[in-house]
Amino acid sequence: MSESSLPGTFACAGASAAGSQIADAIGPILNEMVDRFGRGQRVAVNQALSFGNEAINVGARVGNDALERIATQAKNRPMATLAVAIGVGLLIGFAVRRS
Repeated sequence: MSESSLPGTFACAGASAAGSQIADAIGPILNEMVDRFGRGQRVAVNQALSFGNEAINVGARVGNDALERIATQAKNRPMATLAVAIGVGLLIGFAVRRS
């Protein structure tokens, strides 16, 4: 090799070594960031599932309470319940007939 190419060779080797050191330093940091984002995503999904299950439970309780109230009213006031059922049936019949 000529003397003029030696400084370029050393500079290239130095830059390559510096690049390797930077990659070695940044690699674990980037891996940690990826792990944190993954954990955050899992936590968010778990919270969404928890909220969804809670909403289903609340809806089921409210639905059961409504059915119990309707059943109680039907037992206590059978004629009024029958009148409401007939009225709803007529409304649905008129709505379907007009369509």
